[in-house]
Amino acid sequence: MAEYLQYISEKQEIEQLLEQGYQIYNMRDHLNGTDVLMKKPEESELVTLVLGNANARKYLTTILSLQLANERRLV
Repeated sequence: MAEYLQYISEKQEIEQLLEQGYQIYNMRDHLNGTDVLMKKPEESELVTLVLGNANARKYLTTILSLQLANERRLV
C-alpha cells in the first residue's frame, strides 16, 4: 500500500507541474530513481522533481512521449 501511495503522490506532483505549464526539459536516471528537470517554455527557471517510484517513472515516460509527439506536429 505504501508503494501505491508514493506513486499517487509523485503522479500528482507531475500533473500539478504540467497544469502550471511546465514541460519536461531533461531526465537523469540514477540508483535512487530519476531526477526530472521541468521548465516553462517562455521561462529559464528549472524545477527539479525526484521520482523514486517505478510506476511514476513509467507515467513520466508516457507524458514525455506525448510531449515529443506534440512537438513534432507543430514543426
